[in-house]
Amino acid sequence: MELIVAILLALGSLTSPEEFNSDWEAQNPEAIEQAQQIIDNDAYKYDDESEDGGVIIDDVNI
Repeated sequence: MELIVAILLALGSLTSPEEFNSDWEAQNPEAIEQAQQIIDNDAYKYDDESEDGGVIIDDVNI
């Protein structure tokens, strides 16, 4: 679940992890589906260069 939240943050669908809850998830199935496709296609990598960490999305592999 943490990876889905990180991907949604990277895509701009969420502004903070605290916003992710079952109500948000139920109202945004398309964002969840997009995040799941990114996970399934390994179209992401962790940003090891940033102090804050994060996820980088590879749009080509979606």
